[in-house]
Amino acid sequence: NTVSSNGAFNNYYSSAGANALMGQICSKAKADDIKIFTVSFQVDDESIKGLLKSCASSPEMAFNADDSAELGAAFAQIGGKLADLYLTK
Repeated sequence: NTVSSNGAFNNYYSSAGANALMGQICSKAKADDIKIFTVSFQVDDESIKGLLKSCASSPEMAFNADDSAELGAAFAQIGGKLADLYLTK
């Protein structure tokens, strides 16, 4: 989430706008039945983690990785869930 609603790169003046735009985009995608996975990597800010978790289609589709091993495990889990989604459709 690095671009605000006016298209400019984020700074401390425009992060609220960027977060609001991200929320709108996530809501619209979920309303259109688009499955959203989110992954944060080495993020310590709980508000950012919360923003990503709320954007994901479900809490189980939001991942936080503190190192490369956790990042690999997150993508492995996502791959498994995508395979399950594909097989059920």
